[in-house]
Amino acid sequence: MRETAAERHDRLLALVRERGSARVSELATLLGVSPVTVRRDVEELAGRDLLDRVHGSVSWPRNGTEPAAAPTAAAGPGGGPVLGMLAPSATYYFADVIRGAHEAAARAGARLVLRVSDYRPEEDQARAEGLLGAGVEGLLLAPGWTRADDPAAYGDWITSMPVPTVLLERRPPDGSPLGGLDRVCSDHAHGALLAVRHLVALGHGAPLLMARADSPTALAVRSGYASALGFMGMRPPQDVIESVPGQLSPEGFEKSVQELRAAVASGTAASALIHNDMDAIQVVQRLAELGVRVPQDLALIAYDDEVAALADIPLTAVAPPKREVGRRATELLVERLGRGPGGADADGPRRHLSLLPQLRIRSSCGGRAA
Repeated sequence: MRETAAERHDRLLALVRERGSARVSELATLLGVSPVTVRRDVEELAGRDLLDRVHGSVSWPRNGTEPAAAPTAAAGPGGGPVLGMLAPSATYYFADVIRGAHEAAARAGARLVLRVSDYRPEEDQARAEGLLGAGVEGLLLAPGWTRADDPAAYGDWITSMPVPTVLLERRPPDGSPLGGLDRVCSDHAHGALLAVRHLVALGHGAPLLMARADSPTALAVRSGYASALGFMGMRPPQDVIESVPGQLSPEGFEKSVQELRAAVASGTAASALIHNDMDAIQVVQRLAELGVRVPQDLALIAYDDEVAALADIPLTAVAPPKREVGRRATELLVERLGRGPGGADADGPRRHLSLLPQLRIRSSCGGRAA
């Protein structure tokens, strides 16, 4: 269901209050809308004295040194529950998770209030407490973890939340106190297995992995890749190649591509799994400049399936069920609040729900679906 202007205004206000001030361009990125839309929203909110505008930026109205009080979240349609959602991003992967959560909330007559952490896990607790202060009755949490030790360093506070809480796309390590929480996740190990099995079935041998290491998804893909090869009785052709976004480190990106090119030229690998889509598209473009053709010289599968279909050579990709993760987590949270079709469920057993990714076959593998 399409977001209303009032709901977008609430998200905008929450973002500005958290930061104190923000540029219009930054808000447009975080909200997933155009700068024109944000400027229109800012003009309306400033006209109601809810924001101050200064040279392309907006800030909370000041009274001395204290920020204006946070708006209290209104109840959902028909007085339904108010749900809070903390996501590390409102774009790329998590845009679909948020859409799924919003759709499920609307169907349940609930209101969804979003805050974005920008992958700063040290700020997650304050943002979640801000949602509680706005009156939410339950929390959907995707902490901004980026490293394997972040759950231990920045996750203890989650178990102290005084409202029902569901984790999205986050798997705490075994033995963590967070293991007792409800969670809904994509099974990235299964996604990696789909990719490896498909490439092997096409006769390309064990694929090479080129992946990031800066998110829970990236770490899960790495682990799933190793497990998939072990399950199939195969060894990796070489160590994992670190995937580095070209816009952040042109030198690092070039080093990674040259390492992949060398593996193809030496016959070490004839196929690869690359996380994520954006990196895969840039890698294919640079390989073409270096004389390496996809799929003729290198069969390739991307991971995420956000923009893989839009590449010059449409990329076969593993597609996690992102929107369904948001939907199922929201439905579970509504049940915990006693508002679901099954009635009160506050004391029922906790649930860990794993949803399986799909493999979407396109042109980059040079063969039909296995």
